[in-house]
Parts: sequence; structure tokens; C-alpha cells
Amino acid sequence: MTRYLLDTHLLLWWLADDPQLPNAVVERVRAPEAEAFVSQASLWEMAIQVSDRKSTRLNSSHTVISYAVFCLKKK
Repeated sequence: MTRYLLDTHLLLWWLADDPQLPNAVVERVRAPEAEAFVSQASLWEMAIQVSDRKSTRLNSSHTVISYAVFCLKKK
């Protein structure tokens, strides 16, 4: 089993199906033997960025962030 820890940008790109996410990464994370994890620090980072309005990309991605939190809470 291969385990991956997705960082904040990778998580946002993954959820938004962003073309900046390399196909090689998508293939590795989607592999049947792969397990993908997201650090609580990524959620903390997104919350700080949104509350401080330091990141236009994050401020325009509230839906993606909310979806990420929802998915993580379901597990």
C-alpha cells in the first residue's frame, strides 16, 4: 500500500479538477493500492488564508474548501 499526504494546493487542485495537477500525480493517487491523506494543518492553513484574505485563489474557492471539509468529516 502506497500512502500519500496531499498538501493544501494539491488538495484544492484535486477537488477543483484543476489542469495544474499533473496527470502523473492523478494516476498515482487513483491507483488501487494508493491511500491519500490530508493533514489537519492543510485545513488550518486554508481557514487562515480565507480569514486573512491573503490568497485570492483561496478566497475564490470557498466552495472547494467547504467540500473538502465535508468529505473529511464524512470519514
